[in-house]
Amino acid sequence: MQQEHVGNPGGAGKGEGRREGKGKVKCKGKEGNKNTRMPAYVDTCLTEWAAPPTRQDPGISCEDLGDRHGVSWCSRWEGVAFVCGDERRFRVRDEVKQRVVEELKLERWGAAVACLTPASLDSAVLDCTSLTLLKDTFESATSEQNECGQLLGRYDVLAMRAYMDFDGRWQEVSAADHQAFWVLHAAALNIGESRGATDFYDFRTVHADGSNGLDERCYHEAMGRIFSNILAACRELHIEHMVFFPFGMGAFLRYLELNDPWYSSEVEKRELRRGLAKTFIDGLQEAPANLRVHLCINIHGSQEACDNGDAFLRALKEAPSAVQRLVTVYPEADCIEVARLLASGQVYGVPASSGVALVNAANRKLIGNHWFADGARCAIDENLHRRSVSLSTWAYLLNGFHTFAGSTVEVTEAFCSSNSKMPRQLHVGLQGVVEDIDNHGDALIKFESIDDKQRVLKYFFGKLWCYSQESGVMGEIHPSPMDLEQRVLEISGRVWAL
Repeated sequence: MQQEHVGNPGGAGKGEGRREGKGKVKCKGKEGNKNTRMPAYVDTCLTEWAAPPTRQDPGISCEDLGDRHGVSWCSRWEGVAFVCGDERRFRVRDEVKQRVVEELKLERWGAAVACLTPASLDSAVLDCTSLTLLKDTFESATSEQNECGQLLGRYDVLAMRAYMDFDGRWQEVSAADHQAFWVLHAAALNIGESRGATDFYDFRTVHADGSNGLDERCYHEAMGRIFSNILAACRELHIEHMVFFPFGMGAFLRYLELNDPWYSSEVEKRELRRGLAKTFIDGLQEAPANLRVHLCINIHGSQEACDNGDAFLRALKEAPSAVQRLVTVYPEADCIEVARLLASGQVYGVPASSGVALVNAANRKLIGNHWFADGARCAIDENLHRRSVSLSTWAYLLNGFHTFAGSTVEVTEAFCSSNSKMPRQLHVGLQGVVEDIDNHGDALIKFESIDDKQRVLKYFFGKLWCYSQESGVMGEIHPSPMDLEQRVLEISGRVWAL
């Protein structure tokens, strides 16, 4: 179990001290209205509002700003949520995909890019000199053997400058407002997105009651280390304004009880969120002197969103005044839009700045994750890329992206298809055309002499020969952080040690 880099895996830890007796829940600290579901500071009254399709966001005025809970407060979007329908979201996505094809001069979406040098790319939307990979050297030295299949190192930060083509209402931004800002891709620890979540195994321990579960101390230390590296990136890149949000506190904690039943208690899960928010806020004591933090949280809406917002407000209330002065809170704000407005000088009292950075909750296997697909309608990573041609172009290049859709394949070893109604035996020599690759990476193939399209699981890709790929074999690509480093250098980017 790889835990030497985040603390003693068998140590007492925060979680162990809370598992006493026969499953009795013990809570610590002041709870406010502890016996109700709602945290002390927030409520769930939220107004959904769809903006007129041609209206431009007027930015943040003096009237929007004030003080609340001891910190600066922006009420511009408080209690209001813009709802983007799927039709508009996917129309924008498809337009961005087409622009990426045109930008990279591809024959079609999914075609491989032959050369990554700036001269060959000749891109109007990419600032190749800004591309920076900040590597956690201790992580690289201790756990390289466990990084197969991961493009971004667990504690690394990938930075690039980009601009938004579509604003918070998914309306096109005028060319005059194309102000670039930094995007800092960092990956939170996934301990609860599903049963067997990617990172849970590395952060489990045996507790005092004999149960196997999350080592909270190690988890908080590791998340603190990721945040510390984000701040280090801000220091190296001379960032003045960092836009942040409840990083790693959404989907990656949502079903933690599937891996550790202790968190079936809402009280315990809420305590974990509060501890994580405190880790982030405490980390700001080491922030660069000129850094200002723009914190986008929810104080209305879903229970999960409110719990996260409440956790940050509690942490800020207990923080030293020097830390409180660094932070402005933006309830219900779209953090992507906040970064865009800051960069373009549309926030009262803040001149346009080239030192704006938006933290993105990145996917370690795929920069931008599956932004080009239909899923993850509310995820920052996917929606950030759907609204930016430059970011999507970066993702296409850095992922070494290609798709087998449209490729001709031939069966080299017999196997059965996975059609739910009528699986078919696929014999050696049978040829077909890949019509689609779904979000799970499985293929829908129209084979000759078979009327129905056949679903082929990616598990069987090694039994297919692909005529349009140099490697010949149709199979899954297993990236590593070394691949990302090589691509960054090939594009003439920088690799720095943290």
